[in-house]
Amino acid sequence: MKNLLPILICLLLIQSAFAQTKISFKTNKTVLKTSIYFEFGKAEILTTEKLKIENLLQQTKLAKGNIVQIVLRGHTDNFGSDYANKKLSNQRTKSVENHLKTLAISEAIIAAQGYGEFQLIIKKGNKITQHKNRRVSIELTYETQIEIKKPEIKPKKTITDFYNNTKKPYESFTITAGEATFVEGKEGTRIQFLNTSFDQLPTGTPIEIRMTEYYRFSDMLLANLTTEINGEMLSTGGMINAEAFAKGEPINMTGQAYIWFPHKERNMDNMQPFFGEEGEQGVTWGKYPGNVNESNYLRNFESDLRNYWEESYRGKITPYPSTKWNKFIWAVKHPFMYFRIKRNNRLYGNIQFDSIVNPIKISSVKLEQEFDKYLTDKGTNRETIQAALANEIMSVNRLGQINCDAFTQIIPKIKKHLNIMENPSKNLSIKVLCPRVNGILAAYPTNKNYMIQGLPRNENVVIVAIRTTNEKPELAIKKMNKIQDIIENELVFQAYDNIKDMRKAMRALD
Repeated sequence: MKNLLPILICLLLIQSAFAQTKISFKTNKTVLKTSIYFEFGKAEILTTEKLKIENLLQQTKLAKGNIVQIVLRGHTDNFGSDYANKKLSNQRTKSVENHLKTLAISEAIIAAQGYGEFQLIIKKGNKITQHKNRRVSIELTYETQIEIKKPEIKPKKTITDFYNNTKKPYESFTITAGEATFVEGKEGTRIQFLNTSFDQLPTGTPIEIRMTEYYRFSDMLLANLTTEINGEMLSTGGMINAEAFAKGEPINMTGQAYIWFPHKERNMDNMQPFFGEEGEQGVTWGKYPGNVNESNYLRNFESDLRNYWEESYRGKITPYPSTKWNKFIWAVKHPFMYFRIKRNNRLYGNIQFDSIVNPIKISSVKLEQEFDKYLTDKGTNRETIQAALANEIMSVNRLGQINCDAFTQIIPKIKKHLNIMENPSKNLSIKVLCPRVNGILAAYPTNKNYMIQGLPRNENVVIVAIRTTNEKPELAIKKMNKIQDIIENELVFQAYDNIKDMRKAMRALD
């Protein structure tokens, strides 16, 4: 009996140790949503839309989740009878349900219902503008098991860690190789891919485009973006980060694309596309051959076109009126070009020439009627085209970090350095915002302090400092009406519990 006592004590100690290290879990539910779009009057799923469904299921696999419910809601546009649309919406949900079954999804967890035309996204419009009404919305719920652990003492995050968690999420679009198409971001950026943009891929290959837009100073600063080249300040008209993927792997363009940056009520005549490489202090920008501002050419060519049309309707045109005719033919052959055409100070609209249009054959009396018919045949109207042309159009032959930028007109002799008396630290990032010229400069650490080059002496600026020295990220914002050196205790830092609150505070800079 005495010999058994030590063994019993050991067993009790082992059992106690297991009890103390027992791992517990909690169930977490996540909901994913997307919409599948259909052609007019049809219920068959397009190849590009099937890719959306497969990407949705792939997200659950990557999260190691268990799908517990999928809700399908079918919709139509408002063309046709209520009965026919109700039937078509049910057929569309059935098509999605059948495709899910082929992907090993159990029918027991699928709930489907058709709503016909009674939940329209676009209330009015033609068959083209109502394309978003022809949809099946998918709501997928999956569960994951999360291990509950005791709080750990985490190491302090560096400023690099901070920026890795503050970038805006990208928007995802699906296009098809060999087809000309637009993708449009939530903030108005449009990328126009040609049928030759990805001619290294077989025609019909699905391509995922990921795009992030940066038009707010707060978004740029939280993404560690700057606007400078070797100390020269750039005036930005907006930035994007665009990437292309085929079968999950990144790919490059082999052809050309057009990027439409919204004007935002700013003069952008001198803007050019710049391409950037990310670094610890911001982005290094550069220009590349073959990437130009197409809008400058359109504005310069406008007067020639106007004069040509005026001459046409005075009956003074010969079949080949010298070089002006040759310029006109070259312009209308050039794909995706747009021109403002005026005659007698009357705006006839912004015409899209994607084929040779001979103005000699259009009489002045029927000009407006013929023009509207031309637009209708193209599936659009004046208002749609005029809205699209409120952009700066850049032609590019590569993707990545792209800035719609121009060099600020600052005389070199009035540029100034700014000393910020703070010991250099890997946990501190300092930027100087110049709101009037839309520029952001980075403060670079030296041996003893931070130095900023290229600041205009009479420019009002805002110092924006972010540090991660303490447990919570901290932000300091200081407006300066006159450039001067600044010492450490003049920067008043505010701690934030989360990035959302910090982003909200930085909205005041926009």
